[in-house]
Amino acid sequence: MFFLWRRRRRVRRTVEVPRHAYKDGELIYVWGEPLQLRLVTFIRDGVYQEGQNLILASTKPLLVREKEALLESWFKEQLAARLPALFARAEQIVGRQASSYYVRTMKTRWGTCNVKTGRVCLNARLAHLQPAYLEYIIIHELTHLWERGHGAPFKEKMDLFCPDWRHLRRQLREDTPKAF
Repeated sequence: MFFLWRRRRRVRRTVEVPRHAYKDGELIYVWGEPLQLRLVTFIRDGVYQEGQNLILASTKPLLVREKEALLESWFKEQLAARLPALFARAEQIVGRQASSYYVRTMKTRWGTCNVKTGRVCLNARLAHLQPAYLEYIIIHELTHLWERGHGAPFKEKMDLFCPDWRHLRRQLREDTPKAF
């Protein structure tokens, strides 16, 4: 019985994974905004944003998994570029500082915090969503440096640090499939 409960909880937590064919004209969300994917031949592989277009440049035709890897790497870079300023602001709000932070693609969580080491890990897929969600997740993870679990003391601190966190959490659950 316990295993069934745990499995159901894990399925509910699963982060929607984008299902893309990575074809020219397909919509890809970046910071909550839909961009049209444009496939172009170029002298080197790379991903670039130009206005409402997301350019995937390559020297040769790429397999779907190769396109996905290039885009995933680009999304990690986009997220990593915003983190120093966001962490600095969130650490002032929360009153605790992460020892370090890093980005990786996760299937079941938006973020994690190791309270023993103070390390925060963020899901690379947050770069698909509106920046407000990223700020909420960072504050949430830093709040774990005060309170380990999600009980009443944790919620009281979240109410202080991010008064609209309940709304953001609800919207995150509703918006996730749309953002991919």
